[in-house]
Amino acid sequence: MYEMRKVDIVRLMFLLILCVSSVRCIYAESFDGTADTDYAEIVYGGETEDPPVVQGCLDVNADNYNAEATIQGLDDYGNIACDYSSCDDIPDAEGCFYPNNYSAFNADFTPALCDEYGGTACTADNGVEPENVSVTFQVDMSSVETNAYGVYLAGGAFGQDGHLLTDNGSDVWSVTLELPPGQHLYKFRNQPSYGTWDGFEDPTGLISGGCNTGTYNDRFVDVADSDIVLDVVSYGSCTADAQDVYNSALQSNTNNALLSAGGDDSGSDISISYSIGQIFNDTHSSIHHGVQQTELGCTHIDACNYNINATDQDGSCQFAEVYYNCNGTCLNDTDGDGVCDELEIVGCQDDVACNYNLQATDSGTCTYANGCDECSGAIDGSGTLVDNDTDNDGVCNDDEILGCMDQSALNFDLNATDADGSCMIPSLITCGSSVTGSTTGTLNNYGGPSAEAIYRFEADVTGDYEFSSCGSDYDTYLRIYDANMNELYSADDDGDCNHQAIMNRELSPGSYYVLIEGYQELAGFYTLTVTCPTTSTEGNRSLTLSDSSPNYASNSPMLYNVQVFMEDSYGDGWNGNTYEISQSGSSFARGGRGFTTGYEAEESWMLAEGCYKMRVGGGGWPQEVSWHIVVSNPSSGTSTTQGTTGEVDLAVGSFDCGSHSWHNWARLDSPPQIEEVIESTVELELSTSLEMSTNLLTLNSKGLSEGERLYCQLYDVLGNLLASKEVVDARTDIAMDYLPAAVYMLKVSAYNNETLKTFKMVKH
Repeated sequence: MYEMRKVDIVRLMFLLILCVSSVRCIYAESFDGTADTDYAEIVYGGETEDPPVVQGCLDVNADNYNAEATIQGLDDYGNIACDYSSCDDIPDAEGCFYPNNYSAFNADFTPALCDEYGGTACTADNGVEPENVSVTFQVDMSSVETNAYGVYLAGGAFGQDGHLLTDNGSDVWSVTLELPPGQHLYKFRNQPSYGTWDGFEDPTGLISGGCNTGTYNDRFVDVADSDIVLDVVSYGSCTADAQDVYNSALQSNTNNALLSAGGDDSGSDISISYSIGQIFNDTHSSIHHGVQQTELGCTHIDACNYNINATDQDGSCQFAEVYYNCNGTCLNDTDGDGVCDELEIVGCQDDVACNYNLQATDSGTCTYANGCDECSGAIDGSGTLVDNDTDNDGVCNDDEILGCMDQSALNFDLNATDADGSCMIPSLITCGSSVTGSTTGTLNNYGGPSAEAIYRFEADVTGDYEFSSCGSDYDTYLRIYDANMNELYSADDDGDCNHQAIMNRELSPGSYYVLIEGYQELAGFYTLTVTCPTTSTEGNRSLTLSDSSPNYASNSPMLYNVQVFMEDSYGDGWNGNTYEISQSGSSFARGGRGFTTGYEAEESWMLAEGCYKMRVGGGGWPQEVSWHIVVSNPSSGTSTTQGTTGEVDLAVGSFDCGSHSWHNWARLDSPPQIEEVIESTVELELSTSLEMSTNLLTLNSKGLSEGERLYCQLYDVLGNLLASKEVVDARTDIAMDYLPAAVYMLKVSAYNNETLKTFKMVKH
């Protein structure tokens, strides 16, 4: 087989050109003839044979150049099967080479994709950032009616809106832009974009003229390192003529050509056929009887429908989608799920999770709602947890019940989970006191239809109590309620003070509420006075206690109402300061908690006649703290003691504290006998004990929850209330050293006066 080298091709081309001009052709071997067919033949040794077809790399700069190859070899993806060692060897200014193939860059295949696919990207700038150059675009709009809003250059990297051109006065529009080196795609548009990709010039003329490229048949300009002024072209045409006729020039490649010639014996004509190498251009031409022959088709070697025989680009090229080959198969699919690795989306695929991602193709971490939490509802992976328990009380926001949560309030709501500020907590009115106020503008929740004022009252002993509204400036009603706001008594116009009321009622020890209101819907200024009995009237007997202690008179000690008024000059409470009332050297007898907000607070105690110590301190800002104590008894009147932080003597009754020895008070000779009488069973554990050294009766409570309030009262066997105290801690102490040997009852009750437990105690 004859081996055709590059030098032979050059010589043969020269001879063939001579043959075309003289119709006949003479070789060194003296062959003479003409061809009858459209394709020439090579005659060896007097016999006619088809030229050999050998696929291989036709580029002499490639490492795997095959001198015997007759057509360029391609890989499965349509890439040139040539192997290059460096960017200097590749046939284009820019391209990408792999170990066994090569592909030039284009609009759909960029250096970034080359790197992503593991190839070596070669660019004209060799990594140096090129400088922008000025490029002037010009279009003649005289063949069409120019839009009133002007002509634009858009598409490609110029975007949807593009750039407005300027008319030179003769309907030739131009614009100069600063562009980086490289290929830029564009079209002219005879209108603004109006937010769409519509309105571009028809690509038909661009395709027929051969000045189109890419999927959308755009115009293109290759920018180098110097300014460019492009020729004026007619709108929709590749030339300045409105009707663009494009004749592609014959291109040759002396590095790679397949050449054949032939003729008949008559020497009447000759035909020449050759194919240009695929490395440098993708065109093929034929000359028949001196006339160039063309074949339309896709000439882009990277296209899926690349036509090796096409001579002219017809705009039909179809390229594989990015990340896929021409068969629609992923180039990279590690997990074999049909989704290309580059297109995988990692995310939560559980649709009940808060961060569920509907688009996720690979499983990721999921976040779930627990308790009161909810999901935000997004299904694109951006979903978050929504806190549905704002106050972190374990009750979901939708399940919260607003109401009064203070057990001391009239409208205490056992079911409430969130306080709403609606609590109605009556002020305390005590024996021998008188209060004034106005019902104008107050609420109407109880009694008749008029506005009202309500006070809390504690009855210490059984007896007749007098409640009077004398002195009020309007017609008033009086009503008495028990601790559960059940109405017990009412009075209207009773007594001798006109339309006001005086009501005498026998009350047993316990908590009551006194309501004053107007007749029908009247309101106004009122005065309310309470007078208490001096002795119990139970069984029409005066109750007294014998006293075996030498330090007391023969009668039981008289009880006094002790009101502790705490004041703060700044209005932010006592800042941790507390008061303590102790007696006869004991560490604790009566104790308050101080108060945390406001200018004042009040607490009341029932204390037996005697000497006490008042101690205040333990907190901050002592200069703001002050207090005064009012001691009252119906038979002996009232007395007042006041002070600040520190310790002072407090005399209750007519006791002479100056001559009294604190350490000579009687002590119990033996521990008290305690008998439990259980009236109701609750989860709360209650027990009592007595410390001999201090004569303190101790109530121990287990299971008392935060905010829960209990009360305990100490009675003698005749029902006289001797001491009352609120239970707020696990241990509550009651002083017993001033009491004589006798039988006592300790009653523990809830705020609603429900008895929880009663202890019987015998003091010997």
